[in-house]
Amino acid sequence: VEYTKAWVLNWDKVAQAGWFAIPKFMPVKIIFDARAIVPVLIMFIVTAVETVGDISGVIEGGMDREATDSELSGGVVCDGIGSTIAAFFGVLPNSQNVGLVTMTKIVNRFALATGAIFLILCGLFPKLAALISIMPQSVLGGAAVMMFSSIVISGIQLITKEPLTMRNITVVSVALGLG
Repeated sequence: VEYTKAWVLNWDKVAQAGWFAIPKFMPVKIIFDARAIVPVLIMFIVTAVETVGDISGVIEGGMDREATDSELSGGVVCDGIGSTIAAFFGVLPNSQNVGLVTMTKIVNRFALATGAIFLILCGLFPKLAALISIMPQSVLGGAAVMMFSSIVISGIQLITKEPLTMRNITVVSVALGLG
C-alpha cells in the first residue's frame, strides 16, 4: 500500500495556487557586505567556466563540431546577462542542460524559445507551475539520472577527442574523483 502512495498525485498544491502572479524583485535596500559578495562572485566565475564547457558540450553533442570563439564569447555574455537579471529576483546564476541537447539533438532556436516562454508562463501563472511541481519524485529522478549521465558521456566524448596522456589522465581522474 505504501508503494502505491508514491504515485498518487497531490492536487492540493494546484488547488491552493493562485491564477496569476507578478514576480517580485528582491528588496531594494542595498548593503555591500564582502561575506555575501565574495561567494556570489565565485559562483558567477564558476558559472562562466561552466558555460564554456556547456556550450562546447552542446555544440559537440548536438551538432557534431567544436564551438567557435564567437559562439563561446556570445554564450558567456548571454549567461552573464541572464545571471545578472536572475540576481534581481534572488536567484543564483544560470546553468544549462547539456544532457538534454545531447539526448535529443535539438538545437533549434524556436524549440529553445518555446521552452523559455513556458518557463516564463510558469512564473506568471502559479497554477501551471504547481501542476508541474506535483510530478512524482521518481519520474523527476529518472529524468535527472538520464540528463546527468548524458552530460558525463558528453564530457567523455570531448576528453577522448585528444590522445590521453598521463597528464590528461591525472587531470580527469582528479576531476572525476572530486566530482
